[in-house]
Order: sequence, then C-alpha cells, then structure tokens
Amino acid sequence: VVLHYDRLYEKTLAAKLNGKINLSHQHILKDTIQLLPSKMKVFGPKSVLDTLKAVYTNPLNVNKLDKTYKTYIKPIASSVIKYSENRIKVVIPVELFTEKTIIVPVNGLNIPDNIDLVTFPNSIKISFFVGMSRYDKITAENFKAFIDYKSIINDKNGKQKIQLSYSVPFIKNVSFE
Repeated sequence: VVLHYDRLYEKTLAAKLNGKINLSHQHILKDTIQLLPSKMKVFGPKSVLDTLKAVYTNPLNVNKLDKTYKTYIKPIASSVIKYSENRIKVVIPVELFTEKTIIVPVNGLNIPDNIDLVTFPNSIKISFFVGMSRYDKITAENFKAFIDYKSIINDKNGKQKIQLSYSVPFIKNVSFE
C-alpha cells in the first residue's frame, strides 16, 4: 500500500458569488450583494492554494427578483481543498425604484484666473433611476457638470460637450439635457 500526502497549508480568501441575478421590472439593488462570511480560510496543498484568488460559490441563478432574497449556498466542491465554512449566506437586497430629476449648474474646469467662462445652457437637467430608500438622499451636490477649458483651446467650432461626473452608488440610466 502506497500513501501519498501533502503538507496542509492555509490561506484566507474572499468569497465571490458565481451566478446571474436578474431583477424584476421597476426593481434595483438597494445595496451590495452580501456574502457571509465575506472571507474564509481554505486548506490544501501550497501548489493549489497559490493558484486560488477567491472562494467561488456553486452557481446561483435567480430571475425576476422583486424583494430581498436570502439563501445559503455551498462553495465549489474540491477533493483537494477544504474550507473553514461549508456554506455561505447570500443576501441580495432589492427594492422598487423611481425616476428622479435634478438641476445642476454647469461649471468650468481648468479655467485661467483671467478668463470668465459663460456657458449656454448654464445648468442641465439630470434624470436617473434610484431606489425608493435613497430618493431623498441624492441631491445636486452629488453631481458635477462641467466644461474643460483645455478642450476649448483645441476646438475650432465653438461648441463643447458638457461632461458629467458623479460617485453615487445604486443609481442607473443616468441621462442629462
């Protein structure tokens, strides 16, 4: 009888969801999808652990979600590695969304001190979809509409596209006019 063995090593990796989530009409993610635990220890041969970047779950495919969804799912099975946890809790927070419209002033960027920039229009109307729980929290201060002076210098036709920046999570279909 021949016995083959390897020394057992340990590595802590982030849990990653393997799947496809489709929301029902008029629904949006309320927050990030949570995996609990978010990290777990993995045990196995060093040669195998060195190739792993994350602990992936078995496939989870959910369609037409219209409310927060909770379930438990196992990490992908392996005959070579073991996990500190045998299941991962998945929480997919979902809520209804609505459209919100706000007005934001157009500002200049990289404007020299000796130049006054006047834009037409001087403000834009921004529309986007937002979850009901965040509707009142998103304001014009979350958005910046601007024209970069550096692009004006190189332009010959006298027209510039307004650029929009924002760092608001959990909104979608942002448009402006």
